[in-house]
Amino acid sequence: CVLLVVSGLFLRTFRVLEDVPLGFDPHGVTTVVLMPKDEHQDPQVLKQTTTQLLDAFRALPGVQEATMQSSVPFSSFSVSLNGTTDVSGRTYHDGDAAFYSIVSSNFVRTSGMQLLRGREFLPEDDGSEAMVALVNRAFVQKFLPGRDPIGVTLKHHRGPHDKDADIPFTQPMTVIGVVENELQGGDLGAPLQPMVYLDYRQLPKGSMFNQIFSLATEFAVRSKLPQGALNAELRAAIRRSAPGMAEMSMTPMEESIAASLSQRRLALDRKSVV
Repeated sequence: CVLLVVSGLFLRTFRVLEDVPLGFDPHGVTTVVLMPKDEHQDPQVLKQTTTQLLDAFRALPGVQEATMQSSVPFSSFSVSLNGTTDVSGRTYHDGDAAFYSIVSSNFVRTSGMQLLRGREFLPEDDGSEAMVALVNRAFVQKFLPGRDPIGVTLKHHRGPHDKDADIPFTQPMTVIGVVENELQGGDLGAPLQPMVYLDYRQLPKGSMFNQIFSLATEFAVRSKLPQGALNAELRAAIRRSAPGMAEMSMTPMEESIAASLSQRRLALDRKSVV
């Protein structure tokens, strides 16, 4: 009887995971992870390469949209930074932190996320000296309950003994939009985290962020092409536009999600047997 009850609970848990809201639309999305062949690549040069690749991917026949995102869900390589954060009009408390992800201007459209308030990044934001940011619903719930988030200013928190070099960058960021929560990483059971999204083009030159996010570049490409044909087109575009980049992975997002579910099912099966 105990085994039957435990097995039933695990089955219920698995079904709950299958119904977890992703916050984005994975259908027809392929994730691409590239890494510079030169480990000492100048981050500014990598920015230019990223822009060239985005233009090349979007120009491919059958590609609907493409975006760069440093923390693509269910990707084989994701980078986000957990940074302590000051929010204007709110007293800082120890542990006030959010995860920071770097994206490109059409991130919301490509991912299929819902824009809840304000606007997404625009091409002209690149020419603005003022940094702008998107935040997710979890960020608003934690840091801005009952407040209008649009126009709120964020800064990386500076401790009493911190110098400029000790924080990712010193520039303030103004919230321009709020997006729906998206599942981060590859764990369907992971809690939703407060997120701040920044446009890669606005990263300050020489900042810690620039150095960390230049380790690898991730893309999400939305297309209705057959997978084999799309992969061939993407690889040809990479050879033409970014010969200095090495392919680390190229995977349909739905395949990655299915693999995550399979791993969780295997883990639950083992626990139910024990």
